Formats: sequence, C-alpha cells, structure tokens
Amino acid sequence: MLKVTADIFSGRPNPEWVVDEAQAAPILREISLSSGVAASLDSGFQGLGNRGLIVEFLDDRFATDNGLPNSFRLAGGGSAQEGLAMEAAEKLVATMTPEAGGHPAAASANLAEAGALPLDKPLQKFILETLPGRQGSVVTLEPSAAEESGPASFAAQAACTIEVGAFNPGFWNDAAHIGKNNCYNYASNRRTDTFAQPGRAMGHMYAAINCAEVTNGAVRDGASLDCAPANQAPRWYMALVIAPGPGFVDYHWYRKSKEGFWGHKPGGTAARNTDNSGAIIFDPRTANRGPYTIFCRFMFAQKKMIVK
Repeated sequence: MLKVTADIFSGRPNPEWVVDEAQAAPILREISLSSGVAASLDSGFQGLGNRGLIVEFLDDRFATDNGLPNSFRLAGGGSAQEGLAMEAAEKLVATMTPEAGGHPAAASANLAEAGALPLDKPLQKFILETLPGRQGSVVTLEPSAAEESGPASFAAQAACTIEVGAFNPGFWNDAAHIGKNNCYNYASNRRTDTFAQPGRAMGHMYAAINCAEVTNGAVRDGASLDCAPANQAPRWYMALVIAPGPGFVDYHWYRKSKEGFWGHKPGGTAARNTDNSGAIIFDPRTANRGPYTIFCRFMFAQKKMIVK
C-alpha cells in the first residue's frame, strides 16, 4: 500500500490518504519505467503553497518490487520529466476518497477536533489546479496592510525587550524532526514533534482559520499580544499570516532572528529565511508569501507558553 500526502499546508495537517496495491500498481509501474519522475523529497518548489505530492510505501516488498525509493516527491517541480510526473499525480489524486483516509463529517462539523479537510472532489480539483508548474501555482504577493495594533506592532518593537537567537535551520531540518514540526513550532521555538496547533495544548484549538481564531489559540497557549515581562524570557517575536479560502485555508508563522531577518518553516519542509521569491525576509508584511495574503499581527512567544 501507499500513503499519499498533498503537501499544501504550513500550519494545519496536510491531506493524506492510503492507496491499495491494486490501484497503485499500474501507476507505480509507469513511474518506475521513466527515470527522473520520482524526485527527492527536498527537490522542487519548497515555499508557501502547493509543493506537490509526497508518496510513501507502507509495504517494504511493494517498494522493492517497483524499484522506487521508500518515499519521493511527485509533481513538485523537481522532476526531470515533470510532464510524466504530472500525469502520475493526476492518477493518484483520483484515488483520493473519504474512504481512503478522510473524515469529512468531522472536518465539516468541528475543525477544532478534526483539523483536516474532507477528501472530496473540490479538494482534488484544488490540488491539481495548483500543482507547481501549472499557471497560478506560485502567487506573487501584493503587499497588504498590517493590523498594527498595540505594542506588538513592528514599529513599536523597540519599546519591548525581546530575545533573538541566531538563525539555526539545522536544528529543525534533520531527518528525525523536519516532518514533525511546522511553522508554529518554529515561531514559538518549541520543537515538540507534534506538528503543533494553536490552542491544542490547552484543549481549545481554533474553531476556524482566521486572524482572530488562530491568534486566540496562540494566546491560550501562553503567547502575548503585548510586551512580555523579564520573568517571561525568552520572549520570541512572531508574526502571523493567513491564506484565505475558498479551497485553501491555512495559517503561517514567522520568527525574528538575531541577524535581523525573519525565519520560518513551511509545514514539514526545511526552515529557511527566504520568501517565495528567494529573497531574505526583513519584513514579513512585504515578503512574497504566496497565497498567504492576509497579514494578521505581530506577537510574542514567552516562557510560560506551551504548544502541542
């Protein structure tokens, strides 16, 4: 069997589903007959937005029989034969059904409990239309107005005392941890290996993905909207943005580093200090954030903060 993950989110869990051997065998045969279709996990587009499919074997015999890596990226823009990779991706996405691993009723009724999208036709359509290399898959951001309210605003940072650590992507990018920590882990500087969600540690996760709900989730975890006192050091400076719907609704976080730029970690991909254009991020409000077009606010992680 295979597990297929649509690598589209940064904060919330990615959609994933299981494909049985009968469905997967002819698709994998086509992939194995053309070298370069199956790309390494760290290849292709790795920014904010759709990064293609991640394919993982759940059966060592099945992996050996097909002569393919145990896991690989497909249609993420890193294949030597991207046209064939796109065709294979379309066939794998067609196998995505609620029965293959989704929980549509729960996701529709209570996002806070499910945290996942229903595996349905609209999601299939969205994934296929936004695959890297297709028109519209990489969005150039028009700078948006920031909600700079209170001491957490970028201009008022000088009035607050914060801690800034050296940019250390290796801490997040080793194989044992890279896929288990997301943007919220990185921004709060807490490597929990739980793909942390705002509010979950306190038993009250966000009920919707918008600025107010995700901010409130982080505050429940112990983040501060205002300057944090000295006894709450280390106090990390964070920024929250949102990718609005329909189809794609997600959140993303950044954290300021000692070098003066901002780092971030898009989902299970590598931590970095560059935006979707490859430019170093000196202001998350004006960075190319792809589909994350809504800037919410700046805020502070602090000592008492617990994430899960």
